[in-house]
Amino acid sequence: MYKYFVVFLLIACIGCETKPVDCSHFRTGTFMFTVGSSTYKIVRTEKEQKETNVETGEWATWDVT
Repeated sequence: MYKYFVVFLLIACIGCETKPVDCSHFRTGTFMFTVGSSTYKIVRTEKEQKETNVETGEWATWDVT
């Protein structure tokens, strides 16, 4: 039984590859974000991010660096 476990573990380790994470598609665009009962619309450009609370209309603008 131990031999089968070792063989399985080796096959699993050989089959796993680590790829670098590509988050470039999150740098710009429009996103919806929910925290508890609040929903936010986030509009992000290369230089700023505007977050708007969908229910209340309150908003905040952030500089993106």
